[in-house]
Amino acid sequence: MRITTCLASFLLASTFAIGQTYFYVNSIVVVPANPTTQDDINIQLIGDLATTGTYVVNASASMVGGNITLTVNCAQNIGLDVLVPHTETIHIGMQQAGTWTIDLNGNGMGDFASLAQHSFIVTAGAGSACDSVIIDHVWWSAFSDTALEVHVFNNSIECFDYPGFVLLQGADTLAIQNVDFFCVPHEASHMLVPHPGATMPTGPFTGELHLWTGYYSDLACTFEISMEDLCPPPPCVSVQPFINNYGDALVNASFDWTITTSGNVVVQTGTFYVNGSVQNDNDTTCLPPGNYNLTVAHNGVIGGQMNFGMSMGYNYGPSTGAMFLLGDEPDTLPFTFYEHCIAGSNGITERPSAAGIMAQTEGGQLMVRVGDGSIMGSYTLLDAMGKVLRTGTITGSAGSIPIDALAGGVYLFSSERYGVVRFVR
Repeated sequence: MRITTCLASFLLASTFAIGQTYFYVNSIVVVPANPTTQDDINIQLIGDLATTGTYVVNASASMVGGNITLTVNCAQNIGLDVLVPHTETIHIGMQQAGTWTIDLNGNGMGDFASLAQHSFIVTAGAGSACDSVIIDHVWWSAFSDTALEVHVFNNSIECFDYPGFVLLQGADTLAIQNVDFFCVPHEASHMLVPHPGATMPTGPFTGELHLWTGYYSDLACTFEISMEDLCPPPPCVSVQPFINNYGDALVNASFDWTITTSGNVVVQTGTFYVNGSVQNDNDTTCLPPGNYNLTVAHNGVIGGQMNFGMSMGYNYGPSTGAMFLLGDEPDTLPFTFYEHCIAGSNGITERPSAAGIMAQTEGGQLMVRVGDGSIMGSYTLLDAMGKVLRTGTITGSAGSIPIDALAGGVYLFSSERYGVVRFVR
């Protein structure tokens, strides 16, 4: 029976897969089986790895509309030609009510699950719709000193028509949103303006966040808020430099970008690429509060209407707005990141040297050094979303950090004295 299964998998892979199939997905299981808007959802891909040397490199999920794309990239080392049972579990969290379809994608993965298993239904959970509204954070807005950002996920089927949030501490109104949404989207940042005469908290505080509907005619939800302060936690916050083409002509070009502090210390560099039908690009870095410059240079004749800026990278999130590339010289966009938080422990300090950090990977080690031979000092290793993976101290100008346990992907090395540099595992 096992030989028959192996042969069937081989024939299916040969017929339907493009290139070598390393992971044969035979079934898709949603956990819990009948999810509601209040459930934390996982999707299990159950099948067989092609050999004992086959492994999953990485797995991720992306949601657009009512479609979920699960991407699983696989690879293979030398191993025995024996099918190995494997279950890959991918977390997708709470989702809105409705029918969701599942698409499988990735290198080396074969999709042999039945058509019926490629969709599932999320129903409305019991209790109030307010229970499915998740307040992710209440912070100062990243690029404005006159607004607060309430980052919200609405996992209910409730629209909350013409919504407005109000932040209160005791009987004092701290900030109010100008109504600018028809409904509360699945994910959005709601901008609140400080109330005239309000004293904004600078340390730990508790309060309430009220959600009103109908242009402040009805109080829909009340959320208890308890925070350390209105600043994001250290050591840095994930943020995205971006570039877009507003039109006139399609562009096929690369654009080198650099982020420096106001003291001209380089903290991050990268390259944007646009070509064909893809006329936008972005990257991810992690910055502490501070004053910065984003400089973009193009390589050759470009055309179109290219503009660039900084964004928090999520739906309706804060951004700097866009600046157009003009002429042949690099263009620079100054921006301030969490101005109210610069003086705090998470704020950037000017570096004693403009030497910057150089980093490269060698085997399972990250090799880092300071260009002018200064002492590196304290460092933090983070993933691309700003999650802290490791902290330590390098007492000389150079050192090595074990990274063999890290999965493939983009990571950040942050030096307390010399800024942030990106590397790829």
